[in-house]
Amino acid sequence: MTKPFPVIGFIGLGRVGSLMVSNLLKAGYPLFVFDIDKAKLNALVQQGAKGSKNIQRLAERCNIVMTSLPQPAISEEIYLGEKGLASSAKKGDLFIEASTISPKLVKKIDQMVRMKGAEFIDAGIAGGLEKAAQGKLVIMAGGSKSAMHKAKAIFEVIGSDIFHVGSVGKGMTAKLVNNAISHVTMVAISEAVSLGVKAGVKAKILYDVISKSSGNSDIFQRRFGYRILNRDFKAGMSVELAYKDSELVCEMGRDLKIPMYVTNTAHCIYEWARIEGLGEKDYASIILLWEKLLGIRITG
Repeated sequence: MTKPFPVIGFIGLGRVGSLMVSNLLKAGYPLFVFDIDKAKLNALVQQGAKGSKNIQRLAERCNIVMTSLPQPAISEEIYLGEKGLASSAKKGDLFIEASTISPKLVKKIDQMVRMKGAEFIDAGIAGGLEKAAQGKLVIMAGGSKSAMHKAKAIFEVIGSDIFHVGSVGKGMTAKLVNNAISHVTMVAISEAVSLGVKAGVKAKILYDVISKSSGNSDIFQRRFGYRILNRDFKAGMSVELAYKDSELVCEMGRDLKIPMYVTNTAHCIYEWARIEGLGEKDYASIILLWEKLLGIRITG
């Protein structure tokens, strides 16, 4: 006899969150969903999810709750606020935080939910909108073996590469390390390609050469090869989120007394981009800063 799917609660229906919900619905999972944006909530209800009026009602109905939220302050309020998930937690519940927040906050949330007999996983995710749509996200999870066992089938629906990287907090650590590399790389690409174009080499030629050379990378292909050359700056990973994540990396470095010279420099670039009004554009749009500064246009 086939074991019935557990009912999942999902809070935060942004670009990636909504795609994860869609894939879980397609796989047959019953879901209760919540978002302050009613249009996003209704779009998932039309796909078969059930809407919840508030997070307390959602938590009452579900033994597994996932969150995918844009800012650490929102995660803190959703979990640790007066009527947050920690106060609603029941023995045996599992909470999966797929937002990008600090390992320090993750451990604080874990401590609070464990007091209720519940379990917690910090599940850093990578792969962007394309991989989210395909159910092929990279998942780097921190939590106990028992929590991972409960989450395994769910992770297999939304991801293709699932890593149990250690105890609670290690998932966010791995995610922040990954994002530090990708965000610094985007700054390096923008700076170097702008140099080449200013010196008279066509951007498409630079793309062809670097694609076959040591400067090639996934970020180079997806952000320069696709977004910059095609002038497509509609947000996948927005400047605002890149700024938030690089701030978390710098904060983590300060806490551990580790100098993060390059990451701090990159963080200043994302801060500059926010000031220039690029916050809601894809983080590849930082190339526009160099274009404005140098009086050039980089396109295929």
